[in-house]
Amino acid sequence: MSNFEQIRVRLLTAVAVILALALGVHFIGGGNSSPTSSLWRFVSRSADEPVPTSRGGDLPAASGSSSILPPPKSEIPNAVDQSIYFNGGDVPDSELAPTPTNTQTPTPSSSEEGEVREVAKEEEKQARIVPSASPTIQATLAPEEQMLGGVAVVRGAPVSATPQGIVGSALPWVSGQARGYTMLYALQPEAQAVTESNISALLSARLREPHIGILIDGTFGRDYEYLKDIIRRLNGDGRRLTLALYLSNGATQRKWRTTPINAPFVRINPEDFRQDIRRNVEIRAQYSEIAANARRIFDYNLSLNSGAKNFAVVMLEDNLDRESFRAMAQLANEQLNGVATIVRNPCESCGVSGTDGDTLGYAREEHSVSGFLKLQRGDGFTLDGTGFSYPTEAQSTAVNPQQLTSLIVDGYQKGLSYFGLWRAGWQGVSSDGQNLAPNARSYSVPTADEMEFEVTALREGLPLEDVSDQDLSESEGQSDGM
Repeated sequence: MSNFEQIRVRLLTAVAVILALALGVHFIGGGNSSPTSSLWRFVSRSADEPVPTSRGGDLPAASGSSSILPPPKSEIPNAVDQSIYFNGGDVPDSELAPTPTNTQTPTPSSSEEGEVREVAKEEEKQARIVPSASPTIQATLAPEEQMLGGVAVVRGAPVSATPQGIVGSALPWVSGQARGYTMLYALQPEAQAVTESNISALLSARLREPHIGILIDGTFGRDYEYLKDIIRRLNGDGRRLTLALYLSNGATQRKWRTTPINAPFVRINPEDFRQDIRRNVEIRAQYSEIAANARRIFDYNLSLNSGAKNFAVVMLEDNLDRESFRAMAQLANEQLNGVATIVRNPCESCGVSGTDGDTLGYAREEHSVSGFLKLQRGDGFTLDGTGFSYPTEAQSTAVNPQQLTSLIVDGYQKGLSYFGLWRAGWQGVSSDGQNLAPNARSYSVPTADEMEFEVTALREGLPLEDVSDQDLSESEGQSDGM
């Protein structure tokens, strides 16, 4: 063999060795493009390390952080929940809002270490806020969908029987204004998972003065024993519940021709009702009976804590004029004198001719941002029919997080008696304009991250309580005499 051929063989051999070494280093080092290296990294996980699956729901990520895979569609925040609409309920059809599009996309996690940290953050949040359940509800709702009471509950959160709604370290108490939820749906069995999540967040918020607003005319059922249980829990641990009861439903009355709801007065033309409540003996007696039922509920609230407060809204978003409101206020006062403050909640812009906003000196409740400007010290405000959006949701016509904070703080500075949160999804309001009966609706349960946002909002701007100046002993004397 010539010298030239020997040199060529040696060079070829050296090149082959170098290539073999390079390939070996690539496979052992776990190159990103190598299926073998990816498999090696997957099977090398410890037994305790979470493994992502194609469902995208087994490795939750904390709010505002990244996740391994996008969540299933049922876990993506439903943007239509934020809109200003209520077909058959809270505002006229002319105010239906367009359905916004949710454009938020989860960002992939950068490393396995990051995945573990995000799981730990989520577990910590879940430990801070655990929905508190009535003894009759001890189920766990799947993240995608769960049937509760025969109706699909979307974007579910766990429901457990934790009596105080919180485990782990508690937030410090705050005081100064009643805040909470307008839970018109609270007595509807199919909505109970949402109701329990609202109660849980309210307990976790550690407000000395929690607030709830409930419709008791039968639109959403008449489970007064369950209501009694809610009132008992929200007066526990030294809390002083501010309870608002809506005695009739003016919002649904505006759908009197088509509503599937069976409740007093909702199938009477609003203009006819103005005359009936003044002159019709049967109608007046029926309204007095509702007020008498409210009296028993209000008495029970005061029996648990003499520092509790009661408000009776004569009609939810009423269609009244001055004289018909006067008649209803007088009938309510005959039953409630001394136990509740009478409130008017007019809806002057809801399309019924002749509706006015004269409160005759009684307290006023408003639901819209424009109506907020009309309020004075001692009045109330809720977001019923308007709603609010979470930080993770796309822009919509609902009150955004910054506006919500501003409204809450302004309401405190105005000296409002109470402030209530509300969302269309919680009440099962249909985004496609269907006028559904309450037992045929899907009620959207907030996630743990969303509940944490609610807790923060409910506490916004309130001073820490000086417990040394508080005498909370009166809350211990509880009675069942309802």
